[in-house]
Amino acid sequence: MTYERQLELTADRLRQLPAPRLEAAQDRVYALLESMTPRPVPRLRSIGWADQVLVIGRDVPAEARAALEEALRDLRRSFDLTV
Repeated sequence: MTYERQLELTADRLRQLPAPRLEAAQDRVYALLESMTPRPVPRLRSIGWADQVLVIGRDVPAEARAALEEALRDLRRSFDLTV
C-alpha cells in the first residue's frame, strides 16, 4: 500500500471516531504529526485531526514517506482494538 493511501485511510478513520475516543489518543496522534514535520504542530480540537494529518502528511518529503507508512497504519489500527 502506498504512503498516500495510508494517509487517506488514517484520516478517514479519524473522521469516523467520536471525540472521546479520539481525545484518549491525543498523545499518539500528536507524536505522529510531530514526526511528520520539523515545524511546530498547532494543537487543534480532535474534530480537526483528520484534516491536520492530511495537510501535514501531504507536505512530507518523498524520501521520508516510507518510514511513516507503518506509523500511520499503526495509529489507524490502534483504534480498531476494543477499549
